[in-house]
Amino acid sequence: MLKVIANQRQLSIMLALITVSIYAQSIQFDFLNFDDNFYILLNPYIQEGISWSSIKWAWYPFGNDFDPYYMPLTWTSFLLDGQIFGINAAGFHLTNLLLHVANVLLVFYIVNSMTGRLWGSAIVAFLFAIHPQHVEAVVWIAERKEVLSAFFGLLALACYSQYVRKTISSLKQHRFHNRHYLLTFLFFFLSVLSKPTMVTLPFLLLLLDWWPLNRFNKKSLPGLIIEKVPFLLLSAFLVIIILSSVGIDDNHAIIASENLPLSQRIGNVFIIYIGYLENTFLPLNMPGWYPYPMDALPNWKIFGAAGILIGITLVASLLSRKQPYLLMGWLWFIGLIFPAASVGVYAHGDVILADRWTYLPHIGLFISITWYLLFAVDKWPKLKSSAIYLTVIILILLSVTSWQQMKKWSDSESYWLHILEADNNSHFPNFMLGTHYRDIDKIDAAIERFIKAQNNLPTEEYYNTALGNAYLRKGQEEEAWAYFDKVLASPTAEYLILRRIGIQNLIYERYNQANSFFYKMLEHNDLVTSNDKMYYIDTHFFIGVSLSMSGDEENALNHFIEFLDYTHNNSGLQCKKSLIIMSDLIDLGVRRENLNTSFQLLTQLCK
Repeated sequence: MLKVIANQRQLSIMLALITVSIYAQSIQFDFLNFDDNFYILLNPYIQEGISWSSIKWAWYPFGNDFDPYYMPLTWTSFLLDGQIFGINAAGFHLTNLLLHVANVLLVFYIVNSMTGRLWGSAIVAFLFAIHPQHVEAVVWIAERKEVLSAFFGLLALACYSQYVRKTISSLKQHRFHNRHYLLTFLFFFLSVLSKPTMVTLPFLLLLLDWWPLNRFNKKSLPGLIIEKVPFLLLSAFLVIIILSSVGIDDNHAIIASENLPLSQRIGNVFIIYIGYLENTFLPLNMPGWYPYPMDALPNWKIFGAAGILIGITLVASLLSRKQPYLLMGWLWFIGLIFPAASVGVYAHGDVILADRWTYLPHIGLFISITWYLLFAVDKWPKLKSSAIYLTVIILILLSVTSWQQMKKWSDSESYWLHILEADNNSHFPNFMLGTHYRDIDKIDAAIERFIKAQNNLPTEEYYNTALGNAYLRKGQEEEAWAYFDKVLASPTAEYLILRRIGIQNLIYERYNQANSFFYKMLEHNDLVTSNDKMYYIDTHFFIGVSLSMSGDEENALNHFIEFLDYTHNNSGLQCKKSLIIMSDLIDLGVRRENLNTSFQLLTQLCK
């Protein structure tokens, strides 16, 4: 069999077919109600498809409401999918699958072109193709950014390999070829425009210069660093853009420093790396959801994890003279995963790690393991047959595990139930499963899950709001208002949630209660000087409506004046907006006749 499949083209076809055979089932999967809904289903730009306004939105670096990270190429790819397939999950899944197949082939090409070891490169590519930890990156539509960024990052590595080869050739022929250098830079730029974490590529290029490209013997280290200066400058610039567009606060995907002490986050970095290693070598029953430990972990765990990582690094360093691939692969892994495991650790939904973040970092580990296996076979030829059988068995087991793991991503219910198998009381997964049941009108099932979530975090405004809305849909108003009042009592209640509950009170003609929520919105004084000032101004309109509906026309008039004065010299714009908002209130369920007084007051002011 090995003699029959003996060239790169045949191995490439085999790798592509195996990858497709494992992942093809994902084309039948649905959108998830976790990020997929915000990225695609609720995104008017994606539904619009390719247009000037949608392209402008995708590439504007600040103020994107659908994801805090700057990833215009990922948004553009979603726009193309929407244009070609419509809002059809199969089309979006197909694009992710094709990108993964392309990445598998690129890994095979890159490793083979740099090392010249055909079968070793094929094993690395096979592991990359079918490892269960990569399922999340491929079958989760919202993680297009992971596979797309990897695609351009791997293209950058492929061009860099050619650049090094051409540079060596040009030195002999007194010529210099910089086309591949420029292409490396271009693809690196496109990679970070797909997902920012690829900013570590310049350091990876230096690792590859050491091994397997062996450039340290041909060029000085300062010269190699100078060669990477354009990449380093671009990385620094993009880091500034990323931090400016994300913000280090609770509203985005990075844990706020005031919530987690610096010492705790530093200690957790070691635990994070061990968690990734554990799932790499024992990818069994992976829950897919790893809550961040808000309480400090025992010191023995932190020091034990640090000891293991330091020990691996020391062993790899001691063996690096004769077996440099061990240290190179290890540094590749810990370096590329560093943006996710660093002090500013990603915490999407307060998670400490995510399987998808191993997508590119794993390549380094796979190279280390495979090349050590090749070293053992070369040193002890009698082990060759055993090594082949062991490799085939491992690859089959990983393929079967990935196949089974993938089924848990088929729809929102399967996904959240799988996560809850590990901890049935985990609050956020219960909440998200409840929202899924609510969306398909299984209100009793939704309430059951919302209650489990709320029992864990009794003051969480989203959970209390969800319970209030669910009980309203069942007609149980007393229970609904009790949960809404918990939101009112929360010192951190968000203004948009307060506004929604205030409008609910208007619909049910509970004017005093509505005012309680609207007045609490005015406590968000930070809105007066922020980009969200319009929400603060709109609050005056809602208070005016509520007061006029309850008969307090004098105070209602004052709030309407405050609302109309927002645009100063163009109050007509606010007058038109007031009619739009009142139309929206009627659509939401407020009775038209209850708005007559508000309409009369606004008509008087807008003359």
